[in-house]
Amino acid sequence: RWTFAILPDERVRVRVKAAPAGLHDVRIERGAARPLPEDVAIATWDGAAWCAVLNVSGIPDPEGLWIKGRRADSTVWWHRGTYALWPMGTQLPVRVEDWATARIERDRVYESGVVMVRTVPLTGLAAGAAGVRAALELAPATPPLRGPAEVTLSLPADHPRDRMGVYRRDGDADRWEWADAEWDSTARTFRAASTRLGQFAMLRDTTPPAVRVVPPLVRPRRGDYSTWRLSAHANDAASGVAGRASAFTVDGARVPTEWDAEQHVLRWRPLAAPAVGRHHYQLEVQDRVGNRTVRTGAFVIASR
Repeated sequence: RWTFAILPDERVRVRVKAAPAGLHDVRIERGAARPLPEDVAIATWDGAAWCAVLNVSGIPDPEGLWIKGRRADSTVWWHRGTYALWPMGTQLPVRVEDWATARIERDRVYESGVVMVRTVPLTGLAAGAAGVRAALELAPATPPLRGPAEVTLSLPADHPRDRMGVYRRDGDADRWEWADAEWDSTARTFRAASTRLGQFAMLRDTTPPAVRVVPPLVRPRRGDYSTWRLSAHANDAASGVAGRASAFTVDGARVPTEWDAEQHVLRWRPLAAPAVGRHHYQLEVQDRVGNRTVRTGAFVIASR
């Protein structure tokens, strides 16, 4: 597992975890065949990974990185980091495949440097989500950028636009999150802006939100102000709930409904509890790609 930290003066700190135990004479080097001494660095063990600082001038460089060493029995071991090295903070667009590009211009970074780019298999998809192609990885994911980078992903001609969106995560161990990308129907591309690098992927969400309405109080509590509410727990594991498009309708009238994204709760909290009697409601919950769930029911307010 490769991780990176961008340093001043065109340098990058490289750490490699999960190499075989007992290695010695370990070095990390550029993949390009250039006879420059700064392309190779002796790696040291920091207690969890092999670490080295490399000079990264002479980019773009599609040849990636290597870690090489010897096992305890002196046999040679090596592993390739299949990253393309691209400059960050320039007008040059980052490209690793013909379907994926990124722009990280000078005013979007605190200091010019290098971005490590590759495509990786899609993993960790939520139930009901399906991927298109691989994921584009731009490393390192931290620290955040000064301004948003622009990531453009092209949808294949044989894939419909319906229920599609762009998602982002820091790395393999993290959850995919909605990236709020803009769709260009002419170019058939999604364009997302993000102040964090990481992994970006096009996913289709085909599952509507899961919804559970909480029965409201039959007898509202007395007090200086009303605490009565009609609420529901709502969750969408893929694209997420679209709070503005989700609401209660009570007795035929749409009512102001707040979306608590941290608690995953939709609430209607009127200034006063509804009148005594039986009331009918409908709840419509929509996710960000248009899947929706509808619940209907009734509640009773008893005389106080």
